Amino acid sequence: MSSTCPYCDNLVSALKTDNYCSHKEQDVDKVESNAFYFSENQLSSGKHVSRFTLRTIHNGYQYYQIGSKERVLNSDNFLVVNEGEVFENNLDQEQKAEGLILAFNPNFIKYYLYFINHNTEELLDNPFEKVYGSLYFYNNSYQKSQRLNSLLWQTMIDIKNGRKDPLYYQQMFLNILEELIQIENELKLRLNKIRALKKSTREELYIRLSNAKDYIDANLDDKLSLEKIARISCLSPFHFLRSFADLYEKTPYQYILQQRLKKANYNIRHTGKDIYNIMSESGFENKRTFQRAFQKSYGISANSLLLSVRA
Repeated sequence: MSSTCPYCDNLVSALKTDNYCSHKEQDVDKVESNAFYFSENQLSSGKHVSRFTLRTIHNGYQYYQIGSKERVLNSDNFLVVNEGEVFENNLDQEQKAEGLILAFNPNFIKYYLYFINHNTEELLDNPFEKVYGSLYFYNNSYQKSQRLNSLLWQTMIDIKNGRKDPLYYQQMFLNILEELIQIENELKLRLNKIRALKKSTREELYIRLSNAKDYIDANLDDKLSLEKIARISCLSPFHFLRSFADLYEKTPYQYILQQRLKKANYNIRHTGKDIYNIMSESGFENKRTFQRAFQKSYGISANSLLLSVRA
């Protein structure tokens, strides 16, 4: 194994402790929880084995490979990479992207799990017990809640300002972990919208639908037919169409259009590309269709926005 890892060593850490890196000889249980900030326009991690981490980006698009699945980070979502999962990421854009990684010590998670699963009497009798297990999240992208976004933003600002206060950050990590659990609980309620009687069937449908959604996010410039996306989800086209709308409250077509327009808007504001390259990279083939949809969504034509940005 390499004694150094440029990717991990170049991250700006909140606390003056080691960063766990699977390229180094380290005991993961002895590496403290920490948060890491980066501001780059090009970044490539290579393959790593993760501890339990939350990953987010403030602006731009960062591409992740987790196992065999592609995931894309943008300003609206976040990823959870579970302990022991293999990942690699890539960032390549004109504007620098600010991002944040929260990495949790396994014992921090185990003590937290014991705390939330036992009553006050048990916590008083056995204050230093821990659960011998770990949190596990579906490794698809999740929408940020308003509170989580605020907590992540504050953590990023604190790191940039050079704040070094272990107790403060430990409280922040606990707040973020609690919000993650809240988001997971809300997701379980959303699963009830899927038309299936068994819980296990709803969970399986969710995994397949979220795989399809993340495939869309990673391939906006591709020709995304209903048949192709349904095949990714291992569902029939009509089953996929109905179930996707049940879960995400918009049809696949509406979701694809929304994401393509969002990417086009970002590229207009933050890159030097011309309107035709912006259209192509966002998955639009017809200029009139693109212009009409952009005007309807943002209240200004794409050409007018482009001219105002570069004025």
